[in-house]
Amino acid sequence: MTTVMGDHVSELVAALQDLLDGRGEAYAAGAHVGTRVPRTRTPETPVPYVVVASDAPTPVAWPVLYRDTIRITVWHATQADARDLAALCQGLLVSYSGPLVRHVWAGTGPLHTTDSETGLELASVTVGASVRLAVA
Repeated sequence: MTTVMGDHVSELVAALQDLLDGRGEAYAAGAHVGTRVPRTRTPETPVPYVVVASDAPTPVAWPVLYRDTIRITVWHATQADARDLAALCQGLLVSYSGPLVRHVWAGTGPLHTTDSETGLELASVTVGASVRLAVA
């Protein structure tokens, strides 16, 4: 029996997509969640787009638990929509618990900037996550 890091980022992507689907907020309509920005992105690329990334996995109680900082970056048509969707994503994840991701807490943000390549509005937030190691 071996203990390994499971794919907690994919778990969070799937959970966040499910949590966003069907939301009533106009700024969340049609949001797509993934782990990377499409290479084909342009100012005409459909928005909103949400990227979920792992920043800093750190063992806490090896071989049982580690903590990670998860960065959520939102591309949107307006600054307000980017900020609001980023804040919504943070709030939705704070209430999430799943097979690998056992606990989530709010981190930083939302922080705003503009995508230098496309001119689209960006906002980022972070959450902390306690992640169970998987047995393989």
